[in-house]
Amino acid sequence: MAQVNQEDRSAADVFDPFAQDFLRDPYPHYHKLRAHSPTFFHPQLNAWLISGYRELDDLLRSNNLGRGDEMRFFGNFAEGGGVDRVSVDWIFYKDPPDHTRLRRIFAQAFTPRRVESLRTYTRDVVDSLLDNLEHDNDFIRVVADQLPVKIICRMLGVPETLHEEAKVRSSALVPLLDPLISDAQLEAAEAASSWFLELFGQIVEQKALQPGHDLISALLEAEADGERLTRAEIIGNVVFLFAAGHETTTSTIGSTLVALLRNPGQLQLLLQEPGLAVGAIAESVRWDSPVQYVGRLVTKDFTYEGVEFLAGQRIMGMIGAANRDPRQFPDPDRYVITRDEGKSIAFGSGIHFCMGAALARMEAEITLDRVFTQYPRISLLSEPVQGDRFAMRSYSTLEVEIR
Repeated sequence: MAQVNQEDRSAADVFDPFAQDFLRDPYPHYHKLRAHSPTFFHPQLNAWLISGYRELDDLLRSNNLGRGDEMRFFGNFAEGGGVDRVSVDWIFYKDPPDHTRLRRIFAQAFTPRRVESLRTYTRDVVDSLLDNLEHDNDFIRVVADQLPVKIICRMLGVPETLHEEAKVRSSALVPLLDPLISDAQLEAAEAASSWFLELFGQIVEQKALQPGHDLISALLEAEADGERLTRAEIIGNVVFLFAAGHETTTSTIGSTLVALLRNPGQLQLLLQEPGLAVGAIAESVRWDSPVQYVGRLVTKDFTYEGVEFLAGQRIMGMIGAANRDPRQFPDPDRYVITRDEGKSIAFGSGIHFCMGAALARMEAEITLDRVFTQYPRISLLSEPVQGDRFAMRSYSTLEVEIR
């Protein structure tokens, strides 16, 4: 039997992501971690765990942290080592000045106006998907998992005949963002990456010759300070949009529905005041954050509130824990759609704030409106089933009863 040293055992007493009930309900574990210390070095995970709201917000905005090349090698918790990830130039992995340049050019094309232009199409798609609940009561499979892919495919000009395969391939990419990844998942992710790179390589070539009203055409034309994206940068980061945007939006939609159905008083308030939908979504991603943690690398030695961070050390920003910090959100385990204590960190903070946040919120807002319009007496048919990922929290099954 392997020996477990006292230091690792003590750290596991403070925070153990391998605990049997952790994936089902991590929040009691986060409360214990944060109460011990909002900045805690975990030797077994070989990382600083930042679980306090103020501390995480400060550090995500700090110039002392970055992504760095090492962020392509997230530690594998189960083995204590690392696994090589598919090598793609995702903006997710970039630091300034590369990140600044990519973000500035992307902002020229991925605009609020472009998101809003999809509102009518999104409504039509949601209505069509909701009709399928008459034959299949799994809301995730029928609605929440389908909608984000259809919208991003529409935005990028992917042929409708490829939407289903794009959904499957997109799901295979998601484990790349998680510290728990098996060899089989890595192999599937590599195959999915190759498929997407070939697909978007072809679309980019087509749009370069015949521009349309899609995002890829806009990215080909976008420039900032006289600079444009290379085709490789466009292709790689469009793949990232699929990987990051699909599951997080699915999670946002699913968790919002569950939160409202489990809190009938808040649901009734929303039905009386539909304008509170924005608040309901904001509270949902705080209460059960789609992204539970983000990784950073300490780029130079610095001290923060008496804690010394050394260059090369890893940071795990515990978003799920920070969003339940009682110092920021009174009575944080309650779901309250009228909260006004400030923004959560569900979509990140600092320079890496999620570019697709507005799109995810729009899709969730429309889905909420259409669900309760079409099925005002919808209810949970069984206990929702949580997925098995650490970094990305979402329901794998959500059976509902429509009446």
